[in-house]
Amino acid sequence: MDITFSGDEVPSNESAIVISNHGGLVDFYLVNALAIRKNMISHCSYFAKNSVKYASTPCTMAGHAIHAYLCGMLMIKRNWLQDRQQIEAVFHRIRTWRPPVWVISFLEGTRLTPEKLSQAFLQSRGLPTLHNLLAPRTKGFCETVRQLRGTHVKHVYDLTIAYWHCERGYGHPPSLLRMHTHSMKGQYRFHVHARRYAIADLPEDDRALTAWVHARFQEKDRLLEEWKASWTVQREDVRRIPLE
Repeated sequence: MDITFSGDEVPSNESAIVISNHGGLVDFYLVNALAIRKNMISHCSYFAKNSVKYASTPCTMAGHAIHAYLCGMLMIKRNWLQDRQQIEAVFHRIRTWRPPVWVISFLEGTRLTPEKLSQAFLQSRGLPTLHNLLAPRTKGFCETVRQLRGTHVKHVYDLTIAYWHCERGYGHPPSLLRMHTHSMKGQYRFHVHARRYAIADLPEDDRALTAWVHARFQEKDRLLEEWKASWTVQREDVRRIPLE
């Protein structure tokens, strides 16, 4: 895979809350690509919709559910009252045992498609229009920060993931089937841009923290808009990170 990286340097062996945009089913491979390079692949814990266990894939449903479990996914129903006990138990273990961990969440809650790219919600909240992202769901992120503030998890990594196809251009991720059955070489390019923030510097009030998340998504949207025209090779900080 042709993967490039840009943005802030992510230290090896550092625990963090990780957030990312959600452009395709293969996004987690790119998060994992960074985790491998930072010696954190065995410490990734994903928040994922419970329905992902039953997604139609080349695997059987049972096999896919096992795969999700082995990938460290925390299956949730996106209903805070139903998920709260399970989520709080996870955070309790992290606070008590202090394991190395990346707590990973795709804040849009679902993959981006043209049909889902509605501006009605943003307009109803008086928020700026996003052209390349869905509105972030902030409640779970605010709770994650609240639960882990003051622990060994001291940073948030904000990842922006993008795809380039040799014929169709920007914004066309491969399918899971394509990823596992054919070489990506010469066909697809993958890019991960990272921003690293200290949790101690984030707002403590939920309303202010929500505004912080929306500001990050506006930055991500501008970045993705730039990549539509020039991809990422124009950035001076683009680099390849060797495997350790």
